[in-house]
Amino acid sequence: MRNRGLLAAGLVIVSACTRLQLDIHTPDVPPDPAVLARVILVGDAGRPDPGVLESVRAWSEIAPDRTSVVFLGDNVYEKGLPEGPAYREKAVLDKQIAAVGSSRGLFVPGNHDWRSGRTGINRQAAYVEANRPSIRFRPTNGCPGPATDDELDGIVLVALDTEWLLQTSPDSTGCDLGDKPLRMISQQIHEVLDAAGKELVIVVAHHPPWTYGRHGGFYNWQDHIFPLTRLFSKAWIPLPVVGSIYPLGRKILAQVQDTFSQRYRSVHVQLATAFSVYEGPAPLIFAGGHDHSLQVLSRRDPWDYVLVSGAGSSGKLTTVTRGPDTIFARLAHGFITVDLYPGGRVLLRVIEAGDHGVIFTHWLATE
Repeated sequence: MRNRGLLAAGLVIVSACTRLQLDIHTPDVPPDPAVLARVILVGDAGRPDPGVLESVRAWSEIAPDRTSVVFLGDNVYEKGLPEGPAYREKAVLDKQIAAVGSSRGLFVPGNHDWRSGRTGINRQAAYVEANRPSIRFRPTNGCPGPATDDELDGIVLVALDTEWLLQTSPDSTGCDLGDKPLRMISQQIHEVLDAAGKELVIVVAHHPPWTYGRHGGFYNWQDHIFPLTRLFSKAWIPLPVVGSIYPLGRKILAQVQDTFSQRYRSVHVQLATAFSVYEGPAPLIFAGGHDHSLQVLSRRDPWDYVLVSGAGSSGKLTTVTRGPDTIFARLAHGFITVDLYPGGRVLLRVIEAGDHGVIFTHWLATE
């Protein structure tokens, strides 16, 4: 009995640690009327968590004339927007569109959105843009981008379709990329950065450069010892050897959707090289989803900050761990906001759905 008690206590301690609520603090935050521009970043909302969308709507209405809500891909699970009536899938998009409120909205595609092919991407784009002119789907025409949105004062959003880039033989018809698409994309990124000047640049895409969740090859004790709980929350059946087979096998096989696959690494090395020419005084931010958690990661050239905001779907939370550059990580439904204040100050907030509200704030370093 004593050993069982020690084991139970140990599991409670480990469980608490894996929640990863790191150094939460609240700085002296200026009142919202001082905000020049706000970007709300919510990803993987293809099975929308009602509490997340309710919170997004509330935040979008604080300063709607200065706010953009960005949905970071995987907007419809499991196979994007198919042909036909697609009532369920359109209802999912309707909920996200409603959460935008009277602010601006921007949708970018993810790998699940691509499961209905390029025509499915274009269907989704046409559907969300038919709602009103202030809601856009970028990049357009199933192309990789970069596509810019500079309607916020002092902020340039650069949208990329990273799933297009991950495809072995992507269709570049109508994308004006010539016979060397990656070279042309890099050139266009340089032009975007030149035009941005000293404005805050936030790259918005589905796949982050790196992550300390499952797509980064990171698993916690629960995955290895109680793997069935990821399928059924009450299935606390210890399978310590069996539970380790999937994480190890997945890392060896290296699916293209995981950061350690050769294709994924190659794509992000090329993007990092393209964005390395940025010389603006504001921090260069990459915001993605893909892993179902909330993470704030610090500098790794050329990115000053990488934000992982993939916790918009009900029930789709996965493992998150801590790396050497983790500023904050939490396994919870929610989203991230980036606010630009006078004088070029940039404030990041992590917001958990429900009664929790703002659970982390951080002033971003600027030159």
